[in-house]
Amino acid sequence: MTSIIKVDQIQLADGTAPTAADLGFAAGSVIETLSTQVTSQTIITTANTWTDVGLSLSITPSFASSKILVIYSAQSIAINTQYIGTRLLRDSTVISRNWAYNNQTMWMLHHAGIVDLDDPATTSSVTYKIQAQITNSGGDLYHSYNGPDNGVASLTLIEIAG
Repeated sequence: MTSIIKVDQIQLADGTAPTAADLGFAAGSVIETLSTQVTSQTIITTANTWTDVGLSLSITPSFASSKILVIYSAQSIAINTQYIGTRLLRDSTVISRNWAYNNQTMWMLHHAGIVDLDDPATTSSVTYKIQAQITNSGGDLYHSYNGPDNGVASLTLIEIAG
């Protein structure tokens, strides 16, 4: 015989929500992992405008004390642009960004990466997404470049008990 217990909410005796530790999760335990990939390239030609690159992922933290480890990786190629920017947003808030310098007249293979340990402090759904930009008119950025290696860009979210 199999038993199933279904509840809408668990509360401690004092009416508060349990922490990860109350439910037997040691601090640093992995609670959930989500990942997505894109294999089609996004071509960015407009300077000084942040552009979505197709990487977006939502997670609902189990506990308000949870941390979200965000790992982003992509291969891109740029030409005729001085700087290549990448940024990570939680909903509409920028939480991390990086820039790479490019010799403006050369093709440059650019490996973009962001690793960030975020503290959203919520049990509501949050969405993480990646955007990129270039700084020169007439420049191009091929995010998730589909060259000989068929570039793949990925975004991974790991919920960690606080």
